[in-house]
Amino acid sequence: MEFLEGIAQVSRMAAENTQSVVASVQEQTASMEQITTASSTLAEMAEELQHSTRKFQL
Repeated sequence: MEFLEGIAQVSRMAAENTQSVVASVQEQTASMEQITTASSTLAEMAEELQHSTRKFQL
C-alpha cells in the first residue's frame, strides 16, 4: 500500500512540475510576442525616420 501511495505522490509532483513548466512557457511565449511587436514597431519608426531625414541631405 505504501508503494502505491509513493507512486501517487510522485505522480502528483510530476503533474505540478508539468503545470509549472507550461506556465513558464506561456509567459515566455507572451514575452516573445511582445518583443516581436516592439521590433516591428521600431523597424517602422526607423523607416519613417530615414524617410524624414532624406529631405535634409544635400
